[in-house]
Parts: sequence; structure tokens; C-alpha cells
Amino acid sequence: MSVPEVTESHAHAHPPRPPESAADWAGVLAQLNRLLSSSFFSKSKRCRPFLEYIVTETLNGRGENLKERSIGIDVFGREPAYDTNEDRIVRAAAIDVRRRIAQYYQDPEHARELRIEVPSGSYIPQFLEPSEPHWPARINEKAPDREVPVALPEQGPPAIGTPLLGRATARRIALAALVCATAACVLLFWARSSAVNRPIQAFWAPFLGSDRVIVVLGNEGEIAERGSLQAGQAEPSVFDAVNSDRVGFADSQAAAQVAALLSSLGKTFEIRRGGTVTLKDFLEAPAVVIGALSNPWSRTLQQGLRYQFKIDESAHAFTLLDQKDPAHPAWKFDPSTPYAELKEDRAIVSRFVDLRTEQPVLLIAGLGRDGTVAAGEFVTNPAFLRALTASAPKGWESKNFQVVIATDIVNGHGGIPRIVATYFW
Repeated sequence: MSVPEVTESHAHAHPPRPPESAADWAGVLAQLNRLLSSSFFSKSKRCRPFLEYIVTETLNGRGENLKERSIGIDVFGREPAYDTNEDRIVRAAAIDVRRRIAQYYQDPEHARELRIEVPSGSYIPQFLEPSEPHWPARINEKAPDREVPVALPEQGPPAIGTPLLGRATARRIALAALVCATAACVLLFWARSSAVNRPIQAFWAPFLGSDRVIVVLGNEGEIAERGSLQAGQAEPSVFDAVNSDRVGFADSQAAAQVAALLSSLGKTFEIRRGGTVTLKDFLEAPAVVIGALSNPWSRTLQQGLRYQFKIDESAHAFTLLDQKDPAHPAWKFDPSTPYAELKEDRAIVSRFVDLRTEQPVLLIAGLGRDGTVAAGEFVTNPAFLRALTASAPKGWESKNFQVVIATDIVNGHGGIPRIVATYFW
């Protein structure tokens, strides 16, 4: 008889706490970077990706899905059907992460920092202010089967001269208290929602005053179609037409994130392939252009910007150039590198008013698939946008800017986006 798989997702007595109830997401990300950069995590090939993954998944609203098997697959590259009772790498990593976190916070220098903890019996991280009690280290602590009511003190006769309230009056007071409590909850919810959405509103402000937004995707089949025509074929075949209609998965994922955000903001959007868009379309509406070298409009619109992706034919590599120092590429990407050996990907997020169309444009240009995914998460997640607002100059909401983003790749999976450079004008 097989032993049932052990999971830790709901073994503790305390429900998962939403990240924003302890600190805003930017604070969580900043603290995560402090932990990962510390001597306890910086060189650990097992604990570092484990902690980064569970925190990122929780911030993205997927904390409830943090199970032993999913972590084993996504973080440690295990096969979907692997035996979690024979291969206990996830449980071992969780124990090691808890030990390293405890060692980190034992240093008095870290006592006033936000606490990121992984409670025993769970893979869902908790985010606690320094003043809050941390989670106990006891394992398999059972919650009481039912809540024991608190005994109320006995009530004696009313004091002399104090009138008793009638039932109708008591009901009116109770109703008024209920209305006040409800109004307070609504105001609190509105205030918290406004705080969460403020970075989104500031980042996307230039696009919110238009009737619609165009989302322009790249085209993976563009080169293949061009090659058929160059071979002497007058018109593309049916195969060429189908092949030219392919869009990269990472581009599609970024487009889905942007579309979901625009929809939540009440904006009408239209998704188009780059080959079907003309300059006239850019004259009529703001545009979000996704993809780097695979999108012809990205290659066109990035001209004149400080940070650009280019093809270095002499070195057979893709490069990230800083036009202020074009002789020294800021980063190189060798497309012949085995993907399993790739450690990092880059992306450029550019928001500016194009001088030719006088319309706002947002370029989400990832060089590889993980760069594109990271850039899509960056522009749609308030946690990452808070990191931008923290370093942005005053009045940045109305400025043009570029953000160079990097993401670490561990076992073929990209991590959270981090800002490498910014430029405002």
C-alpha cells in the first residue's frame, strides 16, 4: 500500500495572512532581496530558489497552490509523477530555509526589519512587522476543535439613577452601530485598495484617458515567411500563412496580463499582430508593444531611445546597448547557449510619448522568454511598480522613462524582476 503524499499546506492553525496586511509588497520584495543577498542564502543552490519561489508565488496570489509536489517540479526540476515520499528534497529545503531565516533574524542588526517566515507545517510564507510575534517553531501544533466562548462577567442591578434602555432604543443603537461599522469597513477597504492600486494608476496614467488601447504582439513566423518569399515564391503558401501567424508563448502571457489589467481599469483594448498594424493605428490610439527583436514595431519605436536591443552580427550575439556608451554593451546574450546553462535574462520597459504620433507608447521588450515574462509582471504588478516609484524622481508620472530589468533563471524558471537601471526625461 502506497504511503499518502505528505503536504504542509494547511497543517497550521493560523490562516495565511495577505501580504499587504503586514507591509506593502515593495517592502516584502526589498526584504526578500536582503535575505537572498545575505551570507545565509547567497550561495545556497537549494534554499535561495526555494525562498524566492514561495514568496513570489504568494505575492502573485498563488500561495494556496504551494504544495510539496508543485514546488518539487517548479523549483527542483522533478518529474510530475515523482515519489515525494522517496524524494524529500522539498521538505529538507523547507527545514533548511526555516533554520537560515532564524539565524538571519538572530542578528540584532536585522531586528527592526520586516520578517519573512515559513511557519512549520506550511510552505506559505508569512510577512510580519518587527513588532508582531513571530511564528512558533513547534511542529504539528493542533488547533482547538472549537472556539471556547469567553465568559462574560455577571451583571448586577443597574446603578441608582441609571435608566434602563427600552428594546426599541437598544435596537436603534445597535442598528446605528452596525451602519457605522459597515461604513468604516467600506472606507478601510477603499483606502487599502487605493493604496494597492496607486502605483498602477500612476504608471498607466497616460493610457487611461483614451477610448481604447492597442496591444501589438510580435510574430515568430515572420522570418520563415520572409525566407519563403526570398526563395522565389511569389505569394506565401497556406503553410507559410499559418506559420506566420504564430506568437510566442511569453509574448502571449505578457499580453494576457496587460489585457487583464486594462480590463480591470475599465479600458477597451484591441490585440493585434505587428504585421497588421500601420503608423495610422499608432496615430489614433496609445499602444502597448510586446516583444523585442521579434516585433518589427519594437525595433522601429526603440530608435532614438537610450537603451536598445541590437543584433551584433560580428559576435553572433544579441546585445543591450546604452547609447551613452555604445562601444561597451551593457549585456550580451548568446543565442547558441544551451537554455539549461542560462542564468539571467534581460528586458527593457519603455514608456514615452512618440514624437511621430504624439501618442503614449509602452514597449515591453524582453530579449528571451523569461525577460518578456518578467517585464509583463513588472508593468502589471503593483509590488514591482512600487520599487520603481521608490527610486523615481519627483513628477515621474508625467515623464518619459526606461527601466532595464533583469531576472535570474534557476532550473529553467525565471525569478522575480529586479531593476538594473532607470532613465527619466
